[in-house]
Amino acid sequence: MSGYEVGQNIRKSVGHIWSESYGQIYPNLKKLAADGLLSSKREKQQGKPDRWIYSLTAEGRKRLVEWLIVPPQPEIPRNEMLLKLFFGKLVSLRGRGLVVRKRLMVSYPRYQRRDLLNHQIRPIVLDVMIAAFGDDADALSGQSL
Repeated sequence: MSGYEVGQNIRKSVGHIWSESYGQIYPNLKKLAADGLLSSKREKQQGKPDRWIYSLTAEGRKRLVEWLIVPPQPEIPRNEMLLKLFFGKLVSLRGRGLVVRKRLMVSYPRYQRRDLLNHQIRPIVLDVMIAAFGDDADALSGQSL
């Protein structure tokens, strides 16, 4: 399988939970081949650059099985919304409320209707704001978001 095919297979099979760029795939294929975990052979192409085809070696399969039973590393969460809430004191309360409201509207499109916005999303925004900013958010209770 070529590096391009590896990328395509990742997108088709596990793309909803995992992604890799070709900038990550190609160097890793070369390293795995250098370590003896993959075999590689050059394939000539008509009118195109040669491509490398990789196959898992017996040692590579053994290491893969070993890796599969090792507990995963803890994930380092990256959540832009939470980062914005963390630094939110630099922005007005109204601005913070708008950020939360817009995020909820993207996540839950049904809230884009005005009646749902006023009756269902507003309390959620206020709850999030109070949880994130404490008593500061109480000032929003009488304002429209």
